[in-house]
Amino acid sequence: MAIYIDFVTAPYAAPVNSLAMLFFYSGLVSPFLDGTKMLFGQISMVLVLMGACLLTAGLIYTRRIVSALPGSSLSWNFMFCLILFFLSGYLLFTFEHYGLPATPITMLVSMVFFGGGFFVLVVTNLSFRTIEQVRQLAPLERENIQIKGMQRRIETILNTAAEGIITFDHKGMVESLNHAAERLFGYTTQEATAKSIQALIPLPPGPGQQQPRRTAEEATNTYIEVLKEQGADIIGIHKNGAAFPISITVGTTILEGAQIHTAVVSDISERKQAEENRKSALTELNQIFNSAADGMCLISTEFKIMRVNETYEKLFGLRNRILSGQLCHEVFPGPACHSDDCPLSRIKAGENRVEIECVKEHANGTPIPIIITATPFLGKDGSLIGIIEDYKDITDRKQLESRLHEISITDELTGLLNRRGFLTMAEKQLLAAHGGPKQIYLLYADLDNMKWINDTFGHKMGDQALIETTAILKNTFRNADVVGRLGGDEFVVLLSETSIQDRCQAIINRFEEAIRQRNAAPKNKEFTLQISVGISQYNPTTPCSLEDLLNRADARMYACKHSRKHQSPAVVPEGNPLPGDAAVDCRLAITANAAAVRSKN
Repeated sequence: MAIYIDFVTAPYAAPVNSLAMLFFYSGLVSPFLDGTKMLFGQISMVLVLMGACLLTAGLIYTRRIVSALPGSSLSWNFMFCLILFFLSGYLLFTFEHYGLPATPITMLVSMVFFGGGFFVLVVTNLSFRTIEQVRQLAPLERENIQIKGMQRRIETILNTAAEGIITFDHKGMVESLNHAAERLFGYTTQEATAKSIQALIPLPPGPGQQQPRRTAEEATNTYIEVLKEQGADIIGIHKNGAAFPISITVGTTILEGAQIHTAVVSDISERKQAEENRKSALTELNQIFNSAADGMCLISTEFKIMRVNETYEKLFGLRNRILSGQLCHEVFPGPACHSDDCPLSRIKAGENRVEIECVKEHANGTPIPIIITATPFLGKDGSLIGIIEDYKDITDRKQLESRLHEISITDELTGLLNRRGFLTMAEKQLLAAHGGPKQIYLLYADLDNMKWINDTFGHKMGDQALIETTAILKNTFRNADVVGRLGGDEFVVLLSETSIQDRCQAIINRFEEAIRQRNAAPKNKEFTLQISVGISQYNPTTPCSLEDLLNRADARMYACKHSRKHQSPAVVPEGNPLPGDAAVDCRLAITANAAAVRSKN
C-alpha cells in the first residue's frame, strides 16, 4: 500500500517537498523540526489505526447485515471481503511507516485512511440501522395487512347478510347501507348518505312523534326509542314510494368519540302474508289429507283413533261412522293387536318406520289386501304423540302378481302348463294321493317327426302342429286333469282315477276321433298328425318320485314309437297315405300301454 501511495504521489513529490522544506526550515519552526516530524508521524499512525478500527466495526456491521438479509448475502459478503482488503492495506501502511518521521503526504494519506474508515463505518452502521427499522416495521405492515383483510371480510359478511344493515350518525343521517339494504329500499349507499334515516324508515303515528325535540341528537335518540317500542310494526319506504312492513333492531356504539347507530332491517311482507294465509293453508291441508290416494289414520299413544281421512272411510266402507275416539283394535281387530307386533307398540319401542302387509275386511265383509306403513307422529317438542298409519290398497298389485305367476308357469305357445307349472301341480297331486282311494296315472305323449315337419314346412307349421296337438289333448281330457307341455314336442297328462278301466275306452274313443277329424280335414293335407303315447301309474303303497314316474312313462312312449316305426312312418306327407288307420294305431298304443300298466302294477 505504501509503495502504491509513493508511486502515485511521485510526480508531485518535488514541489510538495519544496513547500514542506520551506515551511519546516523557515525561521519560525526550525528549532522544533525534528520533534514535530516525529509527533506528526505518531499522529498519522494513530489516524490510520483509528481508521482500521472503524473498518473493523464496519466488518462487524456487515456481518450482521449478512445475517439479517439471507437473500442478499452474496452482495454483502463481497462488501465484507472488500472492507477486509482495505483493512489489510491499513495495517500494511502502518507497518511500513511506523517510527518514521511524518511528511505532509503521510499526514494527508493517514487522514484519508481515517476518513475512509469512518465512511465505511457510517455506511454499514446506517445500512444496519435501516434494516433493523424495516424489520421492526414489518410486523406493523403485516398487522396493517391483516386489519385491511379483516375489514374486507367484515364488508363481505355485511354485504352477504340476508338482513339489511343501515348505519346512521347521532344526527340521524345515513352513513352506509349493505347490499341487502340497498335491494330492500332501492337506494345505493351514495344516494342514501344525503338522506335522514326517517326518509327510509319513518316513525309510525304515535306519541313519540309529538315529543319536543331540542337537538338533532335528542331527536335521533327519541326516534330509536320509538323504534324499539314498536318492534315489528314498522313501515319501510322504498325509493319508488312503495311501503312495506319490516322488523327492525337498533344498536348503538361509540366510535372515535361519536355515536354510531346500526339498524338491522328485515322485510316481513312474507311473514305477514303467511299469517293472513294461515287459515286458508289449514283448509288446503285438510283437502290434501282427505284427497290423498291412500287411507290415512292418526292413532294416539293410547291406541285411540284421532283422525282418519275420507279415503280411509271409503276404503273400508266406514264413511258414515264416527271413528274419532274409538280404540283402533276395536275398529280393526287383528292378530297383531295387543302384541309386540302392533305398529304402535313397535314405534313406541323405538322403530322409525314399520311396514306390514295384511288383509283387512271391508264393512261388507270383502277382504282387502293392504300395506300398512306406520311412522311416528311427533309434537312441537319432539315428543311422541302417536303414529300416522298409511293404508295402501294393493288389490291390483296382488292381481298382477297372480297374473305374473300364471305367466311364469304357462307355456306361451300352447297355453298349457309349462314344465315348471306342471311339476308344481303334479307334486301337489302326488301329495294329495297319499292315503286316498284314487290312483294317479301319468300319460306321456310325443308328436312324431316334429323335426321333419320343421325342416320340411318351416317352424311356423311346426308351431301349428303343436297347437293342434294341444287342442286334441284338451278335448280328450277333463279340466281336472293336469295337462302340460314339458318342452319341444313332448306333452304330459296327470290323471286321478279310481280305476283306469272306467275311462280308458272313453279316452281312446275321444283321442281317435280327434286325430281322425284333424287328419281328414281338407286343409291338413301337408302331413298326417300322429302321436306316440306311454302311460305309468303312481301307487301310494309303493311311492316313487315324480321324476321316476316321468321316466317310466317316457320309456313306454319310446317303446310305442319304436314298434310303429318298423311298420310305417309316423308322419306321412300328402300323396303318400299311411297304411291302415292312424287312429287305430294310436288306440293300439294306448291300449297296449294300459295293458302294460295293469300287468306290471
